[in-house]
Amino acid sequence: MGDIKRRHGKLYIRWYDGTGKRRQKATTCRTEAQALKLLRDKEAEAEKVRDGRLEQPLGPTAEDLARRVITVRDLAARFLGDVEGEPGYAPPRIKSIDNYRRSARKNVARLPAAFLDLPVARVRLADVERVRDGLRVRRGVKAGDEQRQLAGASVVQLLAMLSKLFSWGRKMGHTDCANPVQGVERPRVAASLDFLDKPEASRLLARAEADATARGASYTARALWPMVATAIYCGLRKGEILGLRWRDVALEAGRLDVLHSYDLAPKSGKARHTPMHPELARALRWWKERAPDCEGLAFPVEDAPGRFRMGNESELLGLPEALKEAECHTPADGHPWHMLRHTYASHFVMAGGSLYELQRLLGHSTPMMTQRYAHLAPDHLAAAVARLDFTAPTPAKVSNLAAARANRAQRDRSRNDPA
Repeated sequence: MGDIKRRHGKLYIRWYDGTGKRRQKATTCRTEAQALKLLRDKEAEAEKVRDGRLEQPLGPTAEDLARRVITVRDLAARFLGDVEGEPGYAPPRIKSIDNYRRSARKNVARLPAAFLDLPVARVRLADVERVRDGLRVRRGVKAGDEQRQLAGASVVQLLAMLSKLFSWGRKMGHTDCANPVQGVERPRVAASLDFLDKPEASRLLARAEADATARGASYTARALWPMVATAIYCGLRKGEILGLRWRDVALEAGRLDVLHSYDLAPKSGKARHTPMHPELARALRWWKERAPDCEGLAFPVEDAPGRFRMGNESELLGLPEALKEAECHTPADGHPWHMLRHTYASHFVMAGGSLYELQRLLGHSTPMMTQRYAHLAPDHLAAAVARLDFTAPTPAKVSNLAAARANRAQRDRSRNDPA
């Protein structure tokens, strides 16, 4: 009769095989119910061997050996779809599998060669922790606090990808070991909230307009002004700006319909409609008369003279240079377009806008994403605090009926007294 034991947080099963020899096996089961099912399978197999219905296996099968020797590098190649005949990891919830695989390849390239050459069956939690700590040290030793926070965010993203890699490998039968990333503590990452103050935003808009309207301005300079205005006055993400179509721009109605991020749906998966600031309407009217025709895109990128296409994630489109010329600071995280989105959101809140309204305008899927701007509404917070009142109430005046009757009787006696 077999049994189950738990040692150091891992479940073991023990049983007698078909030859009567006692066996023990460490499992990857999370619950005793799963371990019990595995034990029953082993006992049923032993029973078939004893009855002559099945030969006793002399050792691990070829399939078992393949699972033991596959390396992290080989599993990653299968995960990314780089092995012929392997579809790779491609769940339907990912909007763009090409973008995901491009990002995953970057993360795989950051892993040390010694880790990539490890058999998956030998990877332990401590190995993943060493990778995590090595990446943080290498990226942040001589960097400032902002860059260290960015390195932490990159490490969190890498660990998430690595966890999917091991879980997918087990699900597809390439490995039979537990996910070693589970239980690895992630670095604490502070959310970046860098934005331009009002003078900086004014200088950037003025400089971009002057460059766009100058004689002989390049295509990039002409397109940059309306793009910057769209980011600052509407808070659109970079992908939403580059994916904007002219049919989504309602100049007469004063509204932008945000239906795309590049050629996909917006990040939240839902369309939204945002009102258009008069200054943005002026910039877009100017640009519409000069924009090239490229599949209806409002802001196509010039690939070659006279040839246009949709922009991509890696292109900054001249914004860092424009920030420098306008004497504005550049973001520490290296995402200047997202800094303009923060600029819109921050000044909206500081001007008295509510966080509920801002959530709808930015297209955040949850209120928690918008809460990062709450500290920028000091007037609203001060008014809320001022409504608190702990002063003692003024005691109410209570009439003394007995005293009132005595006084009235005294007045009556005085009126009736002949003296």
